[in-house]
Amino acid sequence: MDLKSSKYFHRKFGIVKLWPGIKVAEDENIQRIKITAKRLGFECVEIDWKGRLTDFPYTKMTSDELDFVIQLHFEKPKAFDIFSIYTSWNPPTWFHEWGYKKFSPNLITHDAYLSCDGPEADKMIVRLHSNDPYFDKDFPKMYHSLSEPILDPTLGEQKIFYIGINWERVLNKKGRHHDLLKALDDKDIIKIYGPTELHGVKVWDGFKNYSGDLPFDGVSCIHAIHGAGVCLVLSSEAHQDAQMVSNRIFEAAAAGVIAIADENAFIRKHFGDSVLYIDTTRPTSEIVEQIEKHIAWIRDHPEAALEKIRAAQAIFQKEFNLDHSIIGIYRSLQARNDCKSTQEGTHVFSVTKNVRLYFCLPLDNDKDLEEICRTIKHQKYSDLSAVVLTDLSTTSPNKIHSVAKRYGVNVKIQHADFYLDQKRTTRQNRGAIITKALAEDKELAENQLICFIEPHEKIFSDHILQLVATMGPGNSSAACPVIFYDSESDNTDTHGVLWPNTTTTLEKFPIGTASLLFRWTGPNPKFFSYIPYLDKLTLLGLCDLTSPTRNTKPTVLIDTSHPWSRTPSKTQLSHEVCYMRDVNPWNAALEDHALTQAKILIVSELSTNTLRFDRLMLDQFSIKQKRRIFFNLFRYSIIPHWIHHITNALFRKN
Repeated sequence: MDLKSSKYFHRKFGIVKLWPGIKVAEDENIQRIKITAKRLGFECVEIDWKGRLTDFPYTKMTSDELDFVIQLHFEKPKAFDIFSIYTSWNPPTWFHEWGYKKFSPNLITHDAYLSCDGPEADKMIVRLHSNDPYFDKDFPKMYHSLSEPILDPTLGEQKIFYIGINWERVLNKKGRHHDLLKALDDKDIIKIYGPTELHGVKVWDGFKNYSGDLPFDGVSCIHAIHGAGVCLVLSSEAHQDAQMVSNRIFEAAAAGVIAIADENAFIRKHFGDSVLYIDTTRPTSEIVEQIEKHIAWIRDHPEAALEKIRAAQAIFQKEFNLDHSIIGIYRSLQARNDCKSTQEGTHVFSVTKNVRLYFCLPLDNDKDLEEICRTIKHQKYSDLSAVVLTDLSTTSPNKIHSVAKRYGVNVKIQHADFYLDQKRTTRQNRGAIITKALAEDKELAENQLICFIEPHEKIFSDHILQLVATMGPGNSSAACPVIFYDSESDNTDTHGVLWPNTTTTLEKFPIGTASLLFRWTGPNPKFFSYIPYLDKLTLLGLCDLTSPTRNTKPTVLIDTSHPWSRTPSKTQLSHEVCYMRDVNPWNAALEDHALTQAKILIVSELSTNTLRFDRLMLDQFSIKQKRRIFFNLFRYSIIPHWIHHITNALFRKN
């Protein structure tokens, strides 16, 4: 494949930097990927997890500029509409340590995966996609590797190179390998590198062979290893269990030095006898003795040691050089695109049915209008028609058509009333907006597929394609999970993956409607007597009527800080539950659930670092429920005891 002449690519990709201002191991990998991209004629740019450049002018990147984005860590979900590739570099044990339920769903938000030959990590990905019949289980490879510099074999100073942050010292604890490193330090056979100070603590204080910090530039570490002559490769227990390695074995090979490694199955399998091994399950004194014997052997058998180095370097160049990985990603993407253009008779395209998208544009907002047109343009499902619902008393149709023409898309414009008052403090029920839009759309055909996208929702380019494939020809609807995030916060608690159902819809505000694709069967009394009266529970109501098949891949992004998501409707949640009970008495348990929502929401808000009163949604509760909340809060306030007697009497009376 000739990547240079490919019509598909911009030859530019992004890589997510999660923790700006903090030096972490991923920064070294980022620099090496950027260096490799440049040497191959590509450009790699750093972006934050929301898709913005990390340097000025902090532009929000799109698929018009980037071919794909590489994600090195699992802490954040995909939060932009660019092809996202997750590097499966993290041992599964870490998910349990961080919080498996919270962080593992982030993995299914990505579009492809890169394996580093860790069987347990790869199986975790496959398991998460076990309900996806179209999931591609053949992952391209990318290791914690590099492409340059590749230095000539050397024995250097015949001292052991070690680099680490030693962050445990900040917590006044021993470092991970403290006893071993201290013993090697006492014998003057080691050179230790890493940050001098972390959070005001001198993390390597007491080590006489501490040699200073190294810049995270992708190359300085290699030259330091080359100078030392021997590289100590130690794996964490999590890496050992997962049969995975980190940077160090590849750095040793690139630096042209001999590696002394623990019995990691990956190193044994791939590097064999080109590496010297130690048994790290033995006591520290025995481990030190093993290392000393290896250094003595290197000193006494320099040619044999150099032969091992040359063998390891040959393995590295053939199997693990980062050049292979970057080229491999582009080849896999080109193969994917070629397949798409030549096999349009596959499962997705055999279900050819026009999908009608309704985009809500309640305010005359240029940014939102641009996003609507960009979304339509980039949808991978081609048989689409689009309607922009807007208030024609405030928004110019000519302006909408002008922007749509610039993006090369056609849209129909239809009037909609979104607010109940001129100050826009209370909005219409989302169910009422949907019902009115469908009733007034004269071009809407029976059995047409429908998707409503609200202002706080963003659908990815493969959203409709995925749902049409999931739905199949005989079903009436399809639904997917959603990614929620707060565009104003990086707090881990403000983002994640949500499967809309009774519990999450009631407890996690807000929920939109774009995650559902449903078949319009024409006006019917049940629909029009039910859906207009729902707001928070509109999605559940539509699911009630259509019984969707479910996709496992989240392709909707919900911004929980968007003004639309904060604007309340007039309908109380407890009333919505009653209407749902009318239609489906089997859901009677919802009523009891709704009555506890004030307590759930307040406790969850008070347990976070940032209290958001606008999210308590007290407007959703009846007067009696609000009174109960007030008395419960008042009961724990610091006031004279006699006032408590009065409030308790009033509470019992009410």
